[in-house]
Amino acid sequence: MPEAPGAVTAAQVTLSVVNDSSLPRPALAQAVVELNGRRLRAQAAAPDLSEAIQLLQDRLAVRAAYLRAG
Repeated sequence: MPEAPGAVTAAQVTLSVVNDSSLPRPALAQAVVELNGRRLRAQAAAPDLSEAIQLLQDRLAVRAAYLRAG
């Protein structure tokens, strides 16, 4: 993830995978990050955990960019 535009004072990340081959996206990555006193939340589901984490990073970066913009 690119460097955060400010102070990250807290972060909670949850990673999980459901053992069910019938699910198209069994991997889930969720995060709650406190950045400059604002809480950012994001989650992403994908076929595997590494892809879910990458999608989560991308979504958090977009939310951080919105904070920077105003």
